[in-house]
Amino acid sequence: MLQKTMRLAFSFSFFFVNSFYFLLPIANGQCGSYNDCSICVDSNCAWAEGWCMATCQMIADAKCYGFEKFPESTATQICEQKDIDQANSRTCSSQKDCSSCTQTVQLGGAFCEWYDSGEFCSTGGCNLAGCGSSVCCTSANDCTSCLENNCAWVPESAFGSCESSCDVIADTSCYSEEYSPEGETAADICGR
Repeated sequence: MLQKTMRLAFSFSFFFVNSFYFLLPIANGQCGSYNDCSICVDSNCAWAEGWCMATCQMIADAKCYGFEKFPESTATQICEQKDIDQANSRTCSSQKDCSSCTQTVQLGGAFCEWYDSGEFCSTGGCNLAGCGSSVCCTSANDCTSCLENNCAWVPESAFGSCESSCDVIADTSCYSEEYSPEGETAADICGR
């Protein structure tokens, strides 16, 4: 979260973000002074994490809103999308287990997704924590039910474990319908 901004000469802003300092260029010299999404975007700046900046290229790993990301939209439409995205993020992140997560509907009709790697719920897609899933693989406790949920069974652990994919497993056996001959059922694969 951006905490402090100081104006320097040469049209740059000095940002303090989570204990790090960044020197960022300002497009029109005014972006850093806007504290409203619509005014910011309407001024050909970009809005991210509650701050107005020159461009979305200035921030990574955070949703950014501006004409460069939404060229066919108005500033009002872009900021309304920001509000929807923030509401969806709050809704999904409030879910604390896979089952409640994958059953939660976001504004717009999409379901939240569970991230096994960090055991958290979010709006979906891939990020630094991996890719979200609409299936609760870790809740299956045997090979057949695991594969029937479109997950992958790893028999090598003490009791076996159900994972989101064989792609996340290295150097051990892994059973998945994805990597089995066409037509084989979960029972066929697990009975090998």
